[in-house]
Amino acid sequence: NKHISPRNIMLAGFSQGGAVVLNTAYRGSFLKFKVGCVVVFSGFMPRPKYVLNNEECINAANIPTHCYLGHGTDDALVKHVYGVKSGEILKDRNVPVNFCSYDGVGHQVTEEMLSDAADFTKKQIVNSGVES
Repeated sequence: NKHISPRNIMLAGFSQGGAVVLNTAYRGSFLKFKVGCVVVFSGFMPRPKYVLNNEECINAANIPTHCYLGHGTDDALVKHVYGVKSGEILKDRNVPVNFCSYDGVGHQVTEEMLSDAADFTKKQIVNSGVES
């Protein structure tokens, strides 16, 4: 099979890669189709004020795409508050966001975060009607 259904595509990233994922999935017209889900660890929404002030900049195709944001409370590189604000911005634009804070975790991805993200992803793929 040479075709992969967009419902089977998960966009995922860590830190700056998470910013790229959020920008690709939810801003402008980068994607013309809905993806299965989005997973970001210790990331942030680039240019948040622009997104807050320009409702039309959100990609309509992916507004219903569920987003998991995992962020450590002790992240010194991408502050926890940036992750929180990114989740709030997306929620304000009607994107279903699951934001998880991880106490004492710095700028890293832990086994707990990976496990939570895997559980989240499995639910999104099942909920999208895709057979596993």
